[in-house]
Amino acid sequence: TAKIASETLADMGKFTPADKYIVMQPLDEIPEGSNLKSILCFGNAEQIRTLGGLIHFSEPKAFTPIIAPWGSGCVNFVAFPAGIASGCPKDTAILSPFVPEGNTWFPSDLLALGIPITMARRMAEGYESSFAVRKPETTYSMTKEIL
Repeated sequence: TAKIASETLADMGKFTPADKYIVMQPLDEIPEGSNLKSILCFGNAEQIRTLGGLIHFSEPKAFTPIIAPWGSGCVNFVAFPAGIASGCPKDTAILSPFVPEGNTWFPSDLLALGIPITMARRMAEGYESSFAVRKPETTYSMTKEIL
């Protein structure tokens, strides 16, 4: 309804650009010293579950490090994880898309996970002590086939 849409927009808060330009590019092409705000990952269910597990491995909160908000691809892929929308909880990964319009253009077998850069750095710091290293046979499907 118009009322719910209006309340949703108010909940998102004010949108403030992170910088003069928003640049999206593959990680291996980002110059050293860039002012990264977030990382956007696309994956199948197993890959997104593994990334979600790594987020939870480095976070003490059970419910809030990952959320699945309503909104366009742009807002979920860029604005929320990059901290551009004031209403989005800080340091929270965004699982998406969850709008039916995405069904026309987003591959049906994929999901996206937008990860704020501070969270991504914590994930990287804890990776060596995580389940992904200690139990790769249950973490990665390619090693399951070996068993």
